[in-house]
Amino acid sequence: MNGQPSGALQGPGATPTESAPRHLHPLTPLAHAAQVIPVALAAVVFAGGISFATRVYIGLAVAIGLACLVAGATYLQWQRFTFFFDDAGDLRVDSGILQRNHKKLQLSRLQSVEVNQPFWARLFGLAELTVEVAGAGESNAQLRYLGAGDAHELRNDLLARAAGIGSTTEAAPETVIATVGPGELLLALLIRGQTLGLFVLTGALLTVAFSTGGVGALAVAAVTGGVPVFAVVGEFLRSYGFTVARSPDGLRVRRGLTSTVANTVPPGRVHAVGFVSGPVWRHLGWVRVLVDLGGTPGSGDERAQGSTVLLPVSSWPVALEVVRHVLPGVDIAALHFEGTVPAARYRAPLQYRRIGVAITPQVLAARRGWLTQWLSVVPHGRVQSARITRGPWQRKLALADLHLDTVPGPVSVRVPHMPEARVRAVLEAELDVAATARARDDATRWMTRRPDPHDTAPIDETGGRGGVDGS
Repeated sequence: MNGQPSGALQGPGATPTESAPRHLHPLTPLAHAAQVIPVALAAVVFAGGISFATRVYIGLAVAIGLACLVAGATYLQWQRFTFFFDDAGDLRVDSGILQRNHKKLQLSRLQSVEVNQPFWARLFGLAELTVEVAGAGESNAQLRYLGAGDAHELRNDLLARAAGIGSTTEAAPETVIATVGPGELLLALLIRGQTLGLFVLTGALLTVAFSTGGVGALAVAAVTGGVPVFAVVGEFLRSYGFTVARSPDGLRVRRGLTSTVANTVPPGRVHAVGFVSGPVWRHLGWVRVLVDLGGTPGSGDERAQGSTVLLPVSSWPVALEVVRHVLPGVDIAALHFEGTVPAARYRAPLQYRRIGVAITPQVLAARRGWLTQWLSVVPHGRVQSARITRGPWQRKLALADLHLDTVPGPVSVRVPHMPEARVRAVLEAELDVAATARARDDATRWMTRRPDPHDTAPIDETGGRGGVDGS
């Protein structure tokens, strides 16, 4: 079988054995080639200059020719691409035609496993498996493509090995804790602050254009009105059917309409959590939840943008219930925030009442913002560095900003415009607490740890444990 994990179920004490190298699915070259056909055909057909029928014939010929080239090149890569588990139980990936690349992914540092089915891959019954581990540089591997069933079985095997319970392709039981309906998602995207702002600007430009006959205003209105429409449609397609479920191997997130994604985040691998809410959302009690994950690509990557969204929109009670599973033992609603001094109103007159910092034995939380409000929470053990910045105006007011750095992601942990003496005290204390927390980090091999005696809620009738259903 192509891409299907092999090996019997092994217990935690079993010695891993090296598996035989396996190839990707044989239809991989065709799936890659199919993607270039519509692009090449459209480029020639809409080029103009000759009759439409002639352009169609030329476009078909060009598209088929390019598809054959892509299929041939991908077939050579397919022959040289293999993956297997070594005798240490880690994933090995060998690739390259002229230059051979040998990559080892240490599963004890697994950050997330994602099964993605782009539109063209779904037509062939294929899926892409992305494995993210903690580390610098190329700390991920993309298996593009596997059979859809094989991809899910391999994901289960990777999570089982990372959890320390051996090799198995059976999925752990799960319980859905949050879903986002299509109507709720669409409404939330339409009434976001930036979307409403651009729509209002478009209305104003159209009014000016029709009252004065200005063509320039119409052109600008087409841009200001088109950008939010495309943004809403794109995110609606990415987040359609958004579902969050809990299981012993972590939180499982499923989403997507034309392209589907199934992502699993193992326990303890979230580096920071951010709650963001605009003015209209706050009136409705809605919030968006973002996370920083180790190994995630840069923020400009489309897949990364989806992977760092824990909930595209939800009520606060549901958001807190979901976050409870990625930050166990942390009660966000019970955090007590220390505000800034009255002098901060001269530097930030609109948001100074919102500024605050809260510190517990597990996390540091920071809140800021006026029109769009942020609440950022970072476990002490995930803080990689801390720094203080001061501008000229802040120096006159004896204020400073505190920044806590984690892995790259959408969550910025920043406490602005706090008293300088307090910021320095928090910085020194946080560096000591963070070092202690990192030394005690036990996020690897999580299924072999002793269970929390205070966590007795069953995950379902088949076993496991977790929180109550909060959907």
